[in-house]
Amino acid sequence: RGLLLGTEIGHNGWLALAWCLGLAVLGYFWSKSAFDRGPK
Repeated sequence: RGLLLGTEIGHNGWLALAWCLGLAVLGYFWSKSAFDRGPK
């Protein structure tokens, strides 16, 4: 919201980026394990 309104975002931008990166890594490993398991 701060970027859209032109106000300061403080450290929340880095926190949001860390969450996105963490979820992407978690999703990568989860999908990799599901793919390696093969079809049922």
